[in-house]
Parts: sequence; structure tokens; C-alpha cells
Amino acid sequence: MAPSAMTRRRVLLTGAAVLSGFGAAAGLRPRPAAAAFAQQEMPPDVEKLYLAGCSVADGPTHQRIIDETRARLAGTATDDEIRAVLARLTCPICGCPVLPPA
Repeated sequence: MAPSAMTRRRVLLTGAAVLSGFGAAAGLRPRPAAAAFAQQEMPPDVEKLYLAGCSVADGPTHQRIIDETRARLAGTATDDEIRAVLARLTCPICGCPVLPPA
């Protein structure tokens, strides 16, 4: 291969350098990813619905997770093993354990 021949890698790197130069010339700078997110307080009506759907005491979401886990493990695990799995599960919505503390 002749020294003047451009490889695919060289073409891609040159293209990336040119494009980043255009971005810098236009005043575009990369921003941190955290700038894309904003934390907001939950409105009271939404909070009420959230807490009604997911509660450590007797929430339907937690009960559904427990029922689905028991059904999935039925016949493949003992009752003690199922209880051990349930004791380690946390709710994907609120982060609480799905089983209330004993």
C-alpha cells in the first residue's frame, strides 16, 4: 500500500476531526449528561396515586410481584427457597422490599 493511500480508519478519523472543528467553530461544546435531567417535586395528586399503588403494607404492586415470583418458581424451588428469594426482592417502583419486615 502506498504511503499516500488513505485507509478507511484515516478517512473516518479525518471526518470526525473536521466535524468536531465545525462544532467548535459554531460555539457548540459538549455538555455533561447531568444537564439533560432535572429533578422535580411530585405533584400531590400524583404522589397520592403513587403511594396508593405501591405501599409496603399491602400495596397491589408488591402483591403482584410476590404472586408472579411464586408462580414463576413453583415446581422448581422449595417453599424455603421461594421465601428467601422474596425476602431479597425490592420493588422496581419505590425501591422498598416487597415483603414487609417481619
